[in-house]
Amino acid sequence: VLSIFLTSYVSRRRANQKAIERLKDMLVMISSDKRFLVKQHATMLRSGRNASRGRGATRDQHAPEARPSQETAG
Repeated sequence: VLSIFLTSYVSRRRANQKAIERLKDMLVMISSDKRFLVKQHATMLRSGRNASRGRGATRDQHAPEARPSQETAG
């Protein structure tokens, strides 16, 4: 009986550890995506301000580049 209990405990511990590692990876990926979006937004705002000063361009002329999705990774 003790052997079954220990086996179950170890199995759950390993499964929980794997889940924690996956969640950490997701957190890193989400943080990276947020940093990218903040930088992209700041760039759009700067280019919009500069364009409106010089040429009177609209923001639509400065469409952001598409970023490949990371959802398929690991």
